[in-house]
Amino acid sequence: MEEAVDKVRNFLEEAVRENCEGLMVKTLEKEATYEPANRSHKWLKLKKDYLDGIGDSADLVPIGAFHGRGKRTGVYGAYLLACYDPDTEMYQPITKLGTGLSDEVLKQFYEQLKEKVVDKPPSDYAIGEGIKPDVWFEASCVWEILGADLSISPKYTAAIGLVAKDKGISLRFPRFIRIRDDKETTQATNSSQIADLYRAQGLTTVTNGEEEEDDDMLI
Repeated sequence: MEEAVDKVRNFLEEAVRENCEGLMVKTLEKEATYEPANRSHKWLKLKKDYLDGIGDSADLVPIGAFHGRGKRTGVYGAYLLACYDPDTEMYQPITKLGTGLSDEVLKQFYEQLKEKVVDKPPSDYAIGEGIKPDVWFEASCVWEILGADLSISPKYTAAIGLVAKDKGISLRFPRFIRIRDDKETTQATNSSQIADLYRAQGLTTVTNGEEEEDDDMLI
């Protein structure tokens, strides 16, 4: 088993070096057909943020949220996160976090942030077209987030103009790591740091601005 895991890991590392997002792994058992929109251990998606030392960690600020549906009814199901630009003193959206959060964490975040709801986005939020969360928050806390990679985006305004003209940067496949109680919101990862992280990847990916469904499963 350990030898098999090492082989998969080595193959994943090779795929990442070739700028692939990751691997699809399929079981050799019978009846392992692909079923769209159905979570299954028969097909597993492995992405580079599953590897130690790969992926980008950033300290981001939740500035908005989307109402949960289904089993997430009654709490916020996803959060709009932003970096901070100290030059303009603006919070710039960079990603939407919605996967990898336990029911307990979702309830904790809801209880904490429902008191921070405001009627409209504050004037120091640099909001691009197409970003419309169900609720807005005043900036009040910082979360450490791990992502699979960063890409150029016409939708998000993080580091806008620093890498691509009139386009920002998005953090793809975000994962919550921890709350940064030691940081003020203005101490979040800044736009220049986001641009530097993007350049360090050596990638030139441009997204169409649409949200990607992150339905991966992890072994």
